[in-house]
Amino acid sequence: MGAKVSAHHSDKKALTEALREGDAAAVEHLITNHPELWRSRLDKATGNNAVHLAVLDREHQVLMQLVTIATSSTFGRASTFGRSSVAG
Repeated sequence: MGAKVSAHHSDKKALTEALREGDAAAVEHLITNHPELWRSRLDKATGNNAVHLAVLDREHQVLMQLVTIATSSTFGRASTFGRSSVAG
């Protein structure tokens, strides 16, 4: 038997790839459908989250999309994970 990979792990991997590729639509889809990814550590070594990766990779469109998502009235209510690092 091989090691099991959680759906959450595959979502984190998909989000990381979308961020690295500058795919704002995919980032929006993943974050809005899985709000827990907003604060997830996508890089275990550094603890970087989606915002950190967008900044480090200079993906300005993706960063703006993340800010828009974070400041939307529906995102804050849909998420049970408290305040985000961007919104407050």
